[in-house]
Amino acid sequence: MFEMMPKLLIVIFFAFVVAHFIGKRRLIGFKWSFLFSLVLSPIIGLIISLSSRKNDGLTKIQPSETKKRWGYALLILSVLSAVKILMDFIESNDIKSFEFVFCFVAFIWGGFLLERSKGL
Repeated sequence: MFEMMPKLLIVIFFAFVVAHFIGKRRLIGFKWSFLFSLVLSPIIGLIISLSSRKNDGLTKIQPSETKKRWGYALLILSVLSAVKILMDFIESNDIKSFEFVFCFVAFIWGGFLLERSKGL
């Protein structure tokens, strides 16, 4: 466990750098940029942050019912996926990392869409 600590600290550091210097100046914001960089990887978080529009203070995101529906759909999908992972773990004491990552990413993305559905 302790051998993973330096790698984890490096990932957290680079996620913070991406979120602080790029994410907070864009519509994605610091919080979501940091979360995507931490969960996926700092490189993917950088790509997501750079693909977000710059926050010029004039750009407004309108409330969206579609984003709200997709957000709830992803949250439900992630919960169902978590139940399946738990059932598989109870049966065989084995967690498939791809399913776990999918579940986690779907949960984060669903939360992001729900927050954006309110508009800015």
